[in-house]
Amino acid sequence: GRVSSGSLADLFLFYFSFLHSFFFVCAMATHVTIPRHSVDDDGTVVYVLRVEGIDGDVWEVPHRYRNFRQLYTVVDQIKGDVELPHFPSKSLRTPATGSTAEGFILKRKETLERWIQAVLEHEHLRDLETTKGFLLLPPFTNKRQLTEPDDP
Repeated sequence: GRVSSGSLADLFLFYFSFLHSFFFVCAMATHVTIPRHSVDDDGTVVYVLRVEGIDGDVWEVPHRYRNFRQLYTVVDQIKGDVELPHFPSKSLRTPATGSTAEGFILKRKETLERWIQAVLEHEHLRDLETTKGFLLLPPFTNKRQLTEPDDP
């Protein structure tokens, strides 16, 4: 079928907005914290990053440990002489604590937060496409202001 000029304009605006977020906002993240986490029904831990952009925007990006590990693998190959804080190993988990024990999760969350903050202090690591993508909102969502979680 024929594509109307209105839908082409909408598509262009969508991609322009997406590319703006990717190349400008995420490239200029000024601060990242991990204020909270959640545990899915299947026991998967999701860490919620709070990203502050240079323009004052704040957004959240959820990531599992394996997403951090993928970023670590790339950063570790490119970091050169840069000293970064310890990256937590998945093998730190013990049968007694498990990966969803609250103490384990909190320690890992603090360690991941220190590590990602240190990565962002180094321009050549912050500007990696992999790092930018890690801080990007999930595809097909609009940038949203951070809101306090609803009380149960």
